[in-house]
Amino acid sequence: MSLKNFHLLFISCAVLLALFVAVWAFGERVDRGNVMVVPAAAALAAGVGLVLYELSFLRRWRQVGLR
Repeated sequence: MSLKNFHLLFISCAVLLALFVAVWAFGERVDRGNVMVVPAAAALAAGVGLVLYELSFLRRWRQVGLR
């Protein structure tokens, strides 16, 4: 597995983990009140940021012309 593919796999796993934590935290909000809104929003923001980073990485990789 190339370094590029490993990087993409690792970032994809991080996105899935961040989205899982966001869904879990929003689910816990029902039991614990609004105290879980901040971690849920932070995890969701991290997931979105990671997706944007992955898209930027792919765009730069294509500009360089490497496979």
